[in-house]
Amino acid sequence: MIVTDGSSAGTPKSPTGDGLAISIFGEKDNPKYEDYSSDPSFDTYRNKDGMDIKRPNTSTLKDHSVSDISVRGSPLNKGSWKEILRIAKPGATVTVAGPRPRIERLLKDLEDGKIIDDFQYNPKLTHFEFRLDPNDPQGGGIPASALQIRIIPNANAVGGD
Repeated sequence: MIVTDGSSAGTPKSPTGDGLAISIFGEKDNPKYEDYSSDPSFDTYRNKDGMDIKRPNTSTLKDHSVSDISVRGSPLNKGSWKEILRIAKPGATVTVAGPRPRIERLLKDLEDGKIIDDFQYNPKLTHFEFRLDPNDPQGGGIPASALQIRIIPNANAVGGD
């Protein structure tokens, strides 16, 4: 399930797997998830209070070691998706939340095979609708969506897990 209100809106209520739970480009969005960056240019950033924050990079994580991945309000490029597939355990849950148009575009790209085009993976998609908290300066009450993706190894893939 997805948190639908407050400053954690759009993040999973709790991890579902038995591996590490991370938030890519997170800023302490959910206390049950450790913040990481999947792009070295964003490992260090300046937060809204002007403080420099350093996040570990996902390149330090072992292959297939993460059971739960959360991304809220951050666009993901092809390199980030490759990294997600590298670190995700079979059956991992990836939750991506943001403005509705971005999530609808992501959903279409996933369905068209533009993001997870690797034949070894067979994503299962679940779509949630919510409204970001009007008191959250990041959200402002805008209509938003969250997409949960289960990374399921394709049993027909040659060399698949």
